[in-house]
Amino acid sequence: MHATYQFRGSTTKAGYERLDDVLRLSRFLYNAALQDRRDAFRRRSVPREDWDARQRRLELDAERKTAAADAGEEWTPLRGWARGRRDLPDECLPPDVPSVPTRFDQMKQFTNIRKDDPDWSALSVGVGRGVLRRLDRAFQNFFRRVKAGEKPGYPRFKSAQRWSTIEINEPRPSMIRDNGRHYLIRVKGLPLIRMRKRRELPLDRKLVNLTITHRGRRLICNLTYEVEQEPLPPTNAAAGLDVGVTDRAMLSDGTAFPRRPPRAKAIEKKQKRLSACRSGSRERRRRARILANAHYRERVRARNETHRITTEIVRRFGLVAIENLNVGAMTASAAGTMEEPGTNVSAKSGLNRSILEQSWGMMRQQLAYKAAWAGRELIAVDPAHTSQTCSRCGAVDRTYRSGKEYRCGSCGLAMDADLNAARNILARALAGVENPERFADPDPPQPGEAA
Repeated sequence: MHATYQFRGSTTKAGYERLDDVLRLSRFLYNAALQDRRDAFRRRSVPREDWDARQRRLELDAERKTAAADAGEEWTPLRGWARGRRDLPDECLPPDVPSVPTRFDQMKQFTNIRKDDPDWSALSVGVGRGVLRRLDRAFQNFFRRVKAGEKPGYPRFKSAQRWSTIEINEPRPSMIRDNGRHYLIRVKGLPLIRMRKRRELPLDRKLVNLTITHRGRRLICNLTYEVEQEPLPPTNAAAGLDVGVTDRAMLSDGTAFPRRPPRAKAIEKKQKRLSACRSGSRERRRRARILANAHYRERVRARNETHRITTEIVRRFGLVAIENLNVGAMTASAAGTMEEPGTNVSAKSGLNRSILEQSWGMMRQQLAYKAAWAGRELIAVDPAHTSQTCSRCGAVDRTYRSGKEYRCGSCGLAMDADLNAARNILARALAGVENPERFADPDPPQPGEAA
């Protein structure tokens, strides 16, 4: 398995300036490689008016459909000629049209460029190759989203504000050294970066990935190692987890994690001071750094608090059941369009803000990799009516819940609404696993149980 260790780094004043220069070179290379691919795609597309090429395309599709039918396979035609141009397969193009360069083609070009460019020759070859690998990953994600019918998000050119990470392709373990008090990062062409030893690194393991992010006055170093899985001792305890905005999370055994209060007022005050500054002034740049630091600290606090919650859950339970929530759709804007404006926009905006403040998506992400690491089971169940169903008699009625209180009109059960939902989540998860008796059942709700 892969484990990523994150450290705060530091270097000299000249080192920060050198990192800015390397980021500028890397950004230029990324944009140039992207332009190279865009030009190649344009060369391989033909206008809609080129009926000969279209006819060749249709004949080729017909041949493929017939061959698939003879083989008993299902054949799906490619999309039509949209937006006036369409990429054609190699069989429909003249032989002199070059193919779209791959990552390895561009790496070969970069090797030749590096021989004549003193700036790149002074840098480790892994810096440039990391840029090309990042571009290739962007195109792979683009084609994956197109195939899945999602919003494509074609790779775009990067400005200085959108490029702050140096990625080292195929890093060597010798780049990381231990001098007793610090870990040192030594990469050709980059400044010496020191990292305080807050935790031990598996220096004897394979170093898979190394990234250095320079944002403001901070250096964030991420080191990914290939390590062996270390599962926790097995346990037959199981728990359902219900997330909310009043309580951040509730477990089916009654454990409640209180809502995380965001420091919105302090950030809003810094935002107002920034807005009052004259554009382009030194004071505005200083206030922008202060605001960025406040946002960064808030993100770190949210992440650390989520780590504490998810670590406790994974250590205690062998099976964790959660709701399969689409947080992106739940926090979508309700403003609507000019033709069809939305309703209750202000209330929906406040709910969206509360959901995002409690980091539901981050909690699920951490539970997923921690459960896999510890050898636990994580099951996502259908969230429909989990908060409207009685966890004892199974009656479903939305009127039984009122805020944080759940009172069943059929059997008289009264308890915390989030606790009732957490028990329903666990019951659904246990119904879908093999040998559910191997997990301890939660304490059954008693008649008239108080919240």
